[in-house]
Amino acid sequence: MAPTGITMILSHDDWSLVTEKYSRDELRVVMRSRLASPDLDREYVIGEVTTKEPRVLNYLVRAMRSRPRTFRVELVDVVRGRGELRATFTMEVKLRGGILERLLSLGAYYCVENISEGRERWDVLLDSAKVREVVPTIRTVAEELRVFRREFDPLLSAKGRLTSREEEVLRLAVRRGYFEWPREVGLAELASELGVTRTAVLQILRKAMKKVAESYAEAF
Repeated sequence: MAPTGITMILSHDDWSLVTEKYSRDELRVVMRSRLASPDLDREYVIGEVTTKEPRVLNYLVRAMRSRPRTFRVELVDVVRGRGELRATFTMEVKLRGGILERLLSLGAYYCVENISEGRERWDVLLDSAKVREVVPTIRTVAEELRVFRREFDPLLSAKGRLTSREEEVLRLAVRRGYFEWPREVGLAELASELGVTRTAVLQILRKAMKKVAESYAEAF
């Protein structure tokens, strides 16, 4: 089944409440990386905050630490320049019951979230057959949900960036159901079929998916 890119615009009682009183120029947040724990209970996030005022950054950190779904929020780097602050943070939050858990249940394998002015924009890549399930699945945890669909062939788009080996491994992973939820095949099975180690497969997949993600992001 061909992958499809969708964009979801929504609000809910989390980041929307924290950012709604600020304009985009005053505060915006991007979730750069998200990783689910093996038991699917927690989510580990790396994000970036851009703001003009240190007080706004401090408010954001306090607000997120006070949320019931948050276990930990830490600032790891703050850079000042050209009249704004750019801060990188790590966050550990409850995955169960959240938007990402629902997207993963639909087999989504690429999600980037941009937040500003009380609205969240999720750019998501998932199988075309699952698109019709997005609205009823996400509506249970979100308000003012809008979904826009865009046909997208990530392998074709990233063709000039992927090495022949990366494309081979990525296509095999897709065919064997590595990106399904739950997975139909693991790294050990892929490694055996390819005649390499699990570590090698993981490294190749990470490099390939990074290139696919970059191609997808540039398409919007």
